Amino acid sequence: MGTVQEVLVNYGVTVSEEELAKVVDEALKAAGFCVPYADPRTALDADVVKLLEQGGFDLDHRTLGVRDPMLQGALEYALLRTTSLTTNQAAERLGVNPSRIRQRLAARALYGIKIGDEWRLPAFQFRGDGLVPGIEHVLPQLPVNLNPVAMYRWFHLSQPDLHDGEGKDLSPIEWLESGNDPSVVAELAAGL
Repeated sequence: MGTVQEVLVNYGVTVSEEELAKVVDEALKAAGFCVPYADPRTALDADVVKLLEQGGFDLDHRTLGVRDPMLQGALEYALLRTTSLTTNQAAERLGVNPSRIRQRLAARALYGIKIGDEWRLPAFQFRGDGLVPGIEHVLPQLPVNLNPVAMYRWFHLSQPDLHDGEGKDLSPIEWLESGNDPSVVAELAAGL
């Protein structure tokens, strides 16, 4: 399983303990997981606890660690936020004005997460001093309300409709990075 820090290191991200704690806490709250664990034996009426135990319910708290699906989603969201670029950083990387980045965000030719008054642009869409080839054709086809973690996962999970020359399934990012036709991935995105 490992610690949260070890999971992020496995993703290639190193952050300070303070920053990590802040981002994970924000991610959990944003995802609606801010309810702390309460021992059902003290939180519930004694008769309800007795009935649950008689029915075979295990009331002992079990920690799933980083395999907990809620924590995994929060970690992936924290990873997206931690590795995201600000509008100014994205502009510098692409050699354009920040206003051009905001225009591309509005046109959905770039993907961003709005945090307060600021945009954060997940790093997965960038390569070197440019973008993943063809990604600007795919992003507008994705549903507007697609969760950032779902977006990240979709781009990184192998798709049975995308194959390399040897028949291996590719993820949309791999397909685009290989220089394949972005319209194929755009069509898949439109079908979500």
